[in-house]
Amino acid sequence: MLRKREALALLVVCSFGFTMPSANAIKVAKASVKAEEKVHVTAPAKSDQRRSASNLFMWKVSSGHESAYLVGSIHMVRPDFYPLPAEMENCFDQSSNLVLEIDESKDDPAATQMYVMKAGLYNDGDVLNNHISKQTSEALEKWITGADPTTARSMQKMKPWFASIMIPVSELQKRGFDTKKGIDKHFLEKAHLQGKKVDELESTEFQLKMLSGFSEDMQNKLLLSSLVDAENVDRDLKDLVAAWKHGDIELMNSVVVREETAHPELKPVMDKLLYERNIGMAEKISEYIHSGNTAFVVVGSGHLGGPKGLIALLRAKNFKVEQVQAN
Repeated sequence: MLRKREALALLVVCSFGFTMPSANAIKVAKASVKAEEKVHVTAPAKSDQRRSASNLFMWKVSSGHESAYLVGSIHMVRPDFYPLPAEMENCFDQSSNLVLEIDESKDDPAATQMYVMKAGLYNDGDVLNNHISKQTSEALEKWITGADPTTARSMQKMKPWFASIMIPVSELQKRGFDTKKGIDKHFLEKAHLQGKKVDELESTEFQLKMLSGFSEDMQNKLLLSSLVDAENVDRDLKDLVAAWKHGDIELMNSVVVREETAHPELKPVMDKLLYERNIGMAEKISEYIHSGNTAFVVVGSGHLGGPKGLIALLRAKNFKVEQVQAN
């Protein structure tokens, strides 16, 4: 759900597992102002077919004879992002079960929509501008000038945490990114076809409650982070896709921390939305490894790198973590 410098257009594609519920809820917000939904999508760019001659964005995590595969997901991609590397697909086929950040197929869409309507929208005549700082309000007005009128009106119905998700989803959809084409969803479909068991590290409910439970100050920072990120979305998406396709964990992490480095005030956002979650994820992944089955674990790519990322946390637990290479 959100990505931290994944920061927020990238928070959505690299850090949070839920994307479709947020897109559905945007329609609810637009309906609340009696407006016709409009989606503007530009023609997708040519797929970058270049890949690293060796490294994949996948790691084998092992302890003795027990192991699991750890794959970084981009939760929204263009259709031309595929096919994925054959070696990655083969490792999935040989795995016993799939472990996702969240398994959206277990969700009740109506319940998720009702939660967002209650926790993400103002239903008493209140508006967004009454709950954000002058700096955030000015950044929002600047962003709105490039949005369609329907989106502009619906934004004022949203609470800051939900607006912070709507913005990156809108930016990504304009560029042809599809919530149904994420890497995690690709493997979820394959798991269902192959009859593999599917588990989840978190849940849509957990992620929504975390975001909606933030203080007003934190929600303001979330929204500001999203707006700052939107200004550089083309650069960041280019780096993000290149990092994944070349198995470049250092480039990926540089994208993740870019906004935090430039805007230290966003550190509390990073801590809550990424680093604190990584601790819980690392603990659950270690349990799957020791289960004796070979799990195929897919989480947002923003969770993997850096000193507080899953790779470092799993190594600190004395697991051997090796990047998988193409043949």
